[in-house]
Amino acid sequence: MSLDKLYSIPEVAEYLGVEQTFVWRRIRRKVLPIVRLANNRLVRVRERDLQAFVESRINAPDTRRRKSKPLTYEQLRSEAKSLGTLG
Repeated sequence: MSLDKLYSIPEVAEYLGVEQTFVWRRIRRKVLPIVRLANNRLVRVRERDLQAFVESRINAPDTRRRKSKPLTYEQLRSEAKSLGTLG
């Protein structure tokens, strides 16, 4: 059995290039597993769990909501013509 390297929350955040709050949110949502040490006072993330998280994010579809760009005047005019609301 090989021992995985354990990362602290600040190390995980630095590795991912995000704030620590992002990491804590993923832990609370049970998306990123943790290991508790020293009578539950220390929280660490296993290297294999971190790699699995990264791979899941790479292969996951983008589900973020995106604001659509507002239509230009020409697009609005064209759409109105096609609907017959513009003379």
